[in-house]
Amino acid sequence: MNTVRTNGGKATIHGTTIMLAALALLAGGCTTVDAVIDPKAQPRAGGQTEVAGDAPGAQVGEVSSIEQVTGTINAERPERRAGSRGQFVADVAAAGTPATDQTAQMQNDALSDALEGLKRSSFADEGADFNPRISGDGKFMVFASTQHRHTSDLYIKQVGSRTVTQLTSDPGNDAMPAISPDGKRIAFASDRTGAWGIYLMPAGGGRAVQLSDGHTHDLHPSFSPDGTRVVFSRLGTVSGRWELWVMNVDQPGNAEFIGFGLFPEWCPTPGTGVGGSDKILFQRGRERGQRAFALWTLDYAPGNVGNVTQIVGGREFAAINPTWSPDGMWLAYSRVPREHFDAGTNAGAELWISSLDGASSIQVSGRAGTNVMPTWGRDGRIYFVSDRSGSENIWSVSTERALAAAKGGTPAVAGTATGGVEATATATTQTQAVNAAATGGEPAMEQPSTEPGVATVPTEP
Repeated sequence: MNTVRTNGGKATIHGTTIMLAALALLAGGCTTVDAVIDPKAQPRAGGQTEVAGDAPGAQVGEVSSIEQVTGTINAERPERRAGSRGQFVADVAAAGTPATDQTAQMQNDALSDALEGLKRSSFADEGADFNPRISGDGKFMVFASTQHRHTSDLYIKQVGSRTVTQLTSDPGNDAMPAISPDGKRIAFASDRTGAWGIYLMPAGGGRAVQLSDGHTHDLHPSFSPDGTRVVFSRLGTVSGRWELWVMNVDQPGNAEFIGFGLFPEWCPTPGTGVGGSDKILFQRGRERGQRAFALWTLDYAPGNVGNVTQIVGGREFAAINPTWSPDGMWLAYSRVPREHFDAGTNAGAELWISSLDGASSIQVSGRAGTNVMPTWGRDGRIYFVSDRSGSENIWSVSTERALAAAKGGTPAVAGTATGGVEATATATTQTQAVNAAATGGEPAMEQPSTEPGVATVPTEP
C-alpha cells in the first residue's frame, strides 16, 4: 500500500509491489502507488506523521522506489527498507517464495475460490508481474514485472501466450503502462531520472521520450479515446496532494490541472459526459472520518471540468484501482475491507463490478489471496493481479454471469445478497441517470455501508 510519510520534514511514498492497484490504495492496490486510507496528517508511533493518498497537508518529498510508487501486495512487510529503489521488488520476491506448505494452501484456496472461468495469464515464480493493460483489439497485454531483476521493466505478450518480449531495460523502474487506442504507442511512468515522470514509446519497443518536465512526481497515464491526450496523477508541489492533470502527447509543454485525485482512467467511449464531454474515473479519499478511498468521475472537455460525482464509496471498505469496461458503462475495482485498511494494508482486497450510476455492485472474486489492479479486456474478461498462487501474477476472470446478475437483478446464490440488485437494463439508461444529476435531476447518492444493492456472483451453474 502506498502512503506519504513525513519524518523530519522529508516525505517518501511507500506502497506495495503491485503498484497498486494500490497507489490505488495510496491510497491502494497491488503494485501501485496506492493507499487505502487518505487522511490528513495522523500521528504515528515514534513521532512520525503519515499522510496517505491525496490528503491535504501532505509534505512533498522524494519518491525513491518503485515499490513506493506502485505499491505491492506486501509492501508493508516489516522488513522492508524504506527509500531503497530496488526494494520495490524485494518485497514481492519475499512474498512470492513462501514455504512449500504455504504455497500448497494458497493453491487450494485458489481452487476453492471458484471464480467464473479463472485463468492464469502470467507465470513469475520470482519477483512479480503487475500493472496489466490490454490493447484495444484485445490481442496483446503490456505489463510491468520484476521477475528478472529488482527494478521493474515493461513487457508485452500475446493474450493467452506464455512468451514475453521485454520492452524496456533502463536501470530505473518502469511501470503503469497505458496503450494508445490505436495500439501504436505506450505511455508509462518511470523514475529513470530520479523523479517519477511520464514517458512515451513505440508499442514495438524503441526510444522512450519524456513527456513531463521532471520537476514533479507524475504517475499513472491514461489515454483519451482519440489518443491525443493523457490524464495522469501529479504530486502537487504547492498543495501537497495528488492532483489530476491532462496534457497533449504531441505538445506536452502545457498541462492542464483538472482536480484532485489518484489513478485516473479516461473513459474509452468518447462523449459520455454532459454536453458531449468525456468522463474520467479516479479514486479520491475523504477528508474526514475513516478517509478511505472512494471512486469518482468527472466530465472533461479542454478548458472545462464539471459534474464531479461519487460513484462508489462506503465506511466499511476502501475502493481502489478503478477501471472502465470497454463500452464505458461499467466499472471494475478492488475493495479493501475496513479491518485491513485500518491496519494500513490492502490484504484481502476483492474484485467488484459496479454500474456507472452506482445502483448495482457485484462481487466477482472470492476469498483467495489479495486481488488488485483490474483491467478490462475486449473479450469481456477482467485481468488482475493476485498472490493466490504464492507470488504476484496476472490472472483473468469472466464477467458474463456477473453482468447478467447486475442487468437481470437476480442474485445467483440464495442468501448471498443483502438486497435486490437494481441495475439499469441498458447503457443508455445508466448514462442518462448519471448525467441527470449534473443537470439538476436527482443527485447521485453515496453508497450506504449496508449496501442494499449488492449481490454475489454465483459460483455454481
